[in-house]
Amino acid sequence: MKTFTITADNNIAVHSSKKAARETGEPVFANEVQLAELIGSDTKRLVEIWNSLTGVKPVTKFANRKAATERIWKALQTLG
Repeated sequence: MKTFTITADNNIAVHSSKKAARETGEPVFANEVQLAELIGSDTKRLVEIWNSLTGVKPVTKFANRKAATERIWKALQTLG
């Protein structure tokens, strides 16, 4: 299972193990629910994260928080 970290600047990195991810000191997530919990209710941050991903069509807003986290999570599965 892929494990990810996210920085305060919204940089997301994929790691080969949960241990490697934890060693970075950054917040760690391994599924869509954990990502949503880390982001909280900050919809602006979700837009920033989405727009920072390579190969995606930039957006100005999402229909809702759930749709945003689903799209981001799906895009992250192509990393690593």
